Amino acid sequence: MFAKRQLQIDPAQVPRGKKVHISYQGPLASSPELYLHHGFDGWINPKSLQMSKTSDASFEVSLYASGRRELEFCFHDGAGKWDNNQGLNWHCPIS
Repeated sequence: MFAKRQLQIDPAQVPRGKKVHISYQGPLASSPELYLHHGFDGWINPKSLQMSKTSDASFEVSLYASGRRELEFCFHDGAGKWDNNQGLNWHCPIS
């Protein structure tokens, strides 16, 4: 049996203007709320989106890839705790 991956991005390389779905089951998944903090092309106009908790205790959110080159993101619980991939954030190329 394999453990569920902490992070899933679908599709992994997002076509510009199309929807990307992100699922998270990392260290902050036990929080009552979780937010995706994201920006495009070097954190231009960063925003936080509230994620929905699923029946398997992960969180998920979908957004449109409005950037030109890259989606960069991390997660926070709204109470000061962050998961930023050990300071590296996560990156998803936009094609």
